Amino acid sequence: MLTKDRVFGLLFLALSIAYGVEAQGIELYFGAAGSDFTARTFPTFLSFAGGVVALLMIVTPAARGEDAGDGFDPKFLWGKFALLILVMIGYGLTIKTIGFLIATSAFLMTGYALLGERNIKVLILASIPVVAAFQFLLHSVLGVYIYDPFLVAIGLLE
Repeated sequence: MLTKDRVFGLLFLALSIAYGVEAQGIELYFGAAGSDFTARTFPTFLSFAGGVVALLMIVTPAARGEDAGDGFDPKFLWGKFALLILVMIGYGLTIKTIGFLIATSAFLMTGYALLGERNIKVLILASIPVVAAFQFLLHSVLGVYIYDPFLVAIGLLE
């Protein structure tokens, strides 16, 4: 029987396959073809993992009473959903101007607040240290440089 979960599983499988095919088109640097980890490795893994999840969605039995309604959930908070989309758009528009650290921290704190977290300590501790650690890993460990005008202004980056 074709249920809503199976339809979305089929769509997700198609998306995963398309992503995997596109991932194979990523150009490799000279000499990287024999390496264990290349620019194609992680996208290929993601497409494989997505395919496994999609297949599980397709073959697992449907829950009893599924698809009884029209799919509209009156308890779904469309206003919060729209605000979160607007916050994401704002994040994308401001990350280059105010920098990764401030933009991402503000995005996470705003998102957490929209989802219901009200404790300011939790908002700060769940965003700023996580973003700072992630940026440190990108810069120092992986060698991926993200220009951040705020960190340049305070002298932490060149």
